[in-house]
Amino acid sequence: MDRLTAVVLAAGEGKRMRSRQPKVLHPLCGRALIAYPLRAARTLADRIVLVVGPNADDVVELAGPDVRAVVQRERLGSGHAVLRARPECVDGTILVLRATCRFCPSRPSSVSSPPSEEPRRRHRADRGCPGTPGLRARPAPGGRVKRIVEDRDATDAEKKIAEINTSVYCFAGRRLWQALGKIRPDNDQGEYYLTDVIGVLSGPGARGRGRDIRSQRGPRVNDRKQLAAVTAVQRRRILDRLMEGA
Repeated sequence: MDRLTAVVLAAGEGKRMRSRQPKVLHPLCGRALIAYPLRAARTLADRIVLVVGPNADDVVELAGPDVRAVVQRERLGSGHAVLRARPECVDGTILVLRATCRFCPSRPSSVSSPPSEEPRRRHRADRGCPGTPGLRARPAPGGRVKRIVEDRDATDAEKKIAEINTSVYCFAGRRLWQALGKIRPDNDQGEYYLTDVIGVLSGPGARGRGRDIRSQRGPRVNDRKQLAAVTAVQRRRILDRLMEGA
């Protein structure tokens, strides 16, 4: 793999946390949520770019001096957030992570997408044939992900898809920037979705694939209930590791 930049998206307001504290600073087993993707990025990347919202000095300070921070002053979606990071990225491969993500795809233009028994409020990863989106409720073995559909924009048929997107991506940088220039805010929220890049890159000659990570599943944290669930899983892993090492 050539030079790799990890772009960590941390500009979300986290309204569902019902807290004045930024979501990424909420603690998970003694560490702030943002510490987890940053730790993963440091093991892989030549450069780390952190995208934050306005008034995020505490987040930038916690990230450390080795992280290059950029501000997304207008929250126009995840695709817009990645574009804000472009001036700080090096030529090569771009790894995109969100808070609590620790899964790293190994192919250019790839997306981690485990099957989920309860995919509510999650992005659906569609591997269906062109022209027939959302008809496959279970992932086909291998094969390209044709597109990713946001839950609020999905049809009833697409909501039956059990394969979801964990929001971890690995792109060839040149192709990513070209694809981001083609996406449009034609969706319920009027935002530039990073997920739309997958559809742009799924044309003839594309090499993008979804990686099944069911053995490493880890839910995203959007509210306090999900934070409690992730904390329980992480605590069990820590206890198991300590007991096995005793």
